[in-house]
Amino acid sequence: MAIMLCPNCQSEVSNEASTCPKCGHPFKKTAQSMGGCGLFMLIVGAVIVAVIILAAGL
Repeated sequence: MAIMLCPNCQSEVSNEASTCPKCGHPFKKTAQSMGGCGLFMLIVGAVIVAVIILAAGL
């Protein structure tokens, strides 16, 4: 967990927060904040689908 500054009130906020606890400013979630987990799951899912398609075709 990292700390960032709220662009609205300059309070310290966790990078996992969806809003600032002090002023309520919303934060957008980015793919980078997911730590690469989303990309990994996408690749694993694509490999599983490819294996199922190949197995059904043989």
